[in-house]
Amino acid sequence: MGFHKRFVSKDTIERHLKEGRSLDDLFKADAFIFMDGLASDVWRWYEKGLTDEEIKTKIKKQYDTKSE
Repeated sequence: MGFHKRFVSKDTIERHLKEGRSLDDLFKADAFIFMDGLASDVWRWYEKGLTDEEIKTKIKKQYDTKSE
């Protein structure tokens, strides 16, 4: 069995959310390598139990991105 790692960045998160996929799918791995501050923040919010919609709102508020 292999060790599954995932690189997570602002672009990865935005693409994932725009495609309507759950963050549950993104955060299925053995290890994560966060490429920027937004990715780290999203992971913390996800771990606290925030919904995808709540996370989208926080991203818009704190990072002023195009995530919808």
